[in-house]
Amino acid sequence: MPAGFQAFNNGGVLQIDENYVNLGLIAKGQLTPATATPDGYVPAFKMAEVSVTGVAPIIAVRANYAVALGDVRQSGSTWTFRLCVNTTTDWDGTALTYYIFDQVPPVAHGIGLQVFRGDGVCTFDSNYKYFNPVAVFTLAGGQPLTLTDYNDYTMSQVGTYAVVLSMERMGTHYAASELAITCGDGLRALPNGVRMRWTQVNVNAVGGDGDGGATLFVDQRSRQAVLIDVANI
Repeated sequence: MPAGFQAFNNGGVLQIDENYVNLGLIAKGQLTPATATPDGYVPAFKMAEVSVTGVAPIIAVRANYAVALGDVRQSGSTWTFRLCVNTTTDWDGTALTYYIFDQVPPVAHGIGLQVFRGDGVCTFDSNYKYFNPVAVFTLAGGQPLTLTDYNDYTMSQVGTYAVVLSMERMGTHYAASELAITCGDGLRALPNGVRMRWTQVNVNAVGGDGDGGATLFVDQRSRQAVLIDVANI
């Protein structure tokens, strides 16, 4: 191999590469979605927000109910995630746990292992806990019949998982909307997979029908859900 550093596990899987930036845990906490959404169009929809400083963070959630990524806003290096729930489905009022991963700065310490890229960027620091994907599920596209419809995608491996909320206001049924509150599809990590639950609200659709009304543009597409192991985080 060319000059550099690589580490493999017992199965021959590459774990650390100086040219690959590992995603480290930069924030973890709990929130209870209890705030009304800005438009108030659907009273059953509640939300909570969390902000972090980062480069390009991603968020994963573990909860007793489905959670949707309603919005992501960036202002400089500050990122704000809006998490939405539909209180008429499986929401039980308990707090959700969120995990935010990003490129991590090196920790000033005297113990552990740090790996740097040629340009000085830290690609691995053993003091962090890292993003550990275990499965990727392709979710079927299409429009569910009701708000309470759901589909389960499972595997044989049982564990403690969170699901990545990676598509803001886009999913199996996406309507172009003037409002940023359109919530998309709620995802819930299961002990052996992921549950997709319908939590979309379509309001103020973009476009016109020639008579002063609005035309609803619906894009039914498949999407993917990434399940990560959070047992030791």
